[in-house]
Amino acid sequence: MSKDYNDLLQKINIGDKVKVYYQANSNEDENINIDLIQLEKDGKIIIDKIEYEQKEGSLLYIGLIAGFFILYISYRNYKR
Repeated sequence: MSKDYNDLLQKINIGDKVKVYYQANSNEDENINIDLIQLEKDGKIIIDKIEYEQKEGSLLYIGLIAGFFILYISYRNYKR
């Protein structure tokens, strides 16, 4: 999710077998339409699902706060 692939490129080589957990995304405007949740190589976790869950959770809170702020501004302008 951070789009910093240098660490990932050092851990995975061409021909390595990896197990990928992902969630499909129906947004066709994006170049890559999956959300990578977890990546494993030889039974060891390379990208942990906890990182995905934390980033998804933080985006949810930001969206909720922005939504309440917009509702508050709309209500204030409506009262005038």
